[in-house]
Amino acid sequence: MADDDGSANTNKSFMSGDSNTTTQIVTLQSDTSNFSARIKLDENNYSLWHQIIEMKIVGQEKHGHLTGDITQPAITNPTFNKWRAADCQVKSWLFDAMQPNQIKRFIRYDTTK
Repeated sequence: MADDDGSANTNKSFMSGDSNTTTQIVTLQSDTSNFSARIKLDENNYSLWHQIIEMKIVGQEKHGHLTGDITQPAITNPTFNKWRAADCQVKSWLFDAMQPNQIKRFIRYDTTK
């Protein structure tokens, strides 16, 4: 079941051999938090769009993906997959806040930076 913010909330109880023991597993929210800019980049609003998007990305502690402060590790580095997932998440936030004609300009870049 999804909450109002679209996140999954799983609440299951399991009974063990002892009828008085219940284990409850709850998943509150993963790192797919709702990121809604409520503004789409177009030909005329870059300055406003940039300020809003930057503020939201800083709020998600992912600004280093835009600036290059969070550097891409080598593909053989054990942290590469986690870095790649976070970078793709930032890219998806940017694309979600763009008009389709703007997305076409950036979709082929390998990283957010």
